Amino acid sequence: MAKTFDFNKLKPRTMTVTLSDEEKTTLVIMTPNKKLKDELSYFNDNIADADEDEALEALYEVTAKVMSRNSQNIEITSAKLKELYPDENYIVAFLEAYGEFVSELTNSKN
Repeated sequence: MAKTFDFNKLKPRTMTVTLSDEEKTTLVIMTPNKKLKDELSYFNDNIADADEDEALEALYEVTAKVMSRNSQNIEITSAKLKELYPDENYIVAFLEAYGEFVSELTNSKN
């Protein structure tokens, strides 16, 4: 008996995020690719050594890259994030949630 595999039955692993902009933009954020994983790793390894201004800039930059990896191909810039979330605690909360999302996928069985 021949086996059948249908890619259409697979559900993409995503995280849905709603921004606090006027439009309440909803992003369907995908899992990180190799390049983004490397950038996140570099960020985590080097953030402690940066001064406060550099650390804040890096925080917004890496978050913009994570959010820009969305299924709608909407580009999110660090400038937009700074405008929407001048309190970096919002960005930190998002990155923590994203980290949990990625960890759950990594730890789950395929």
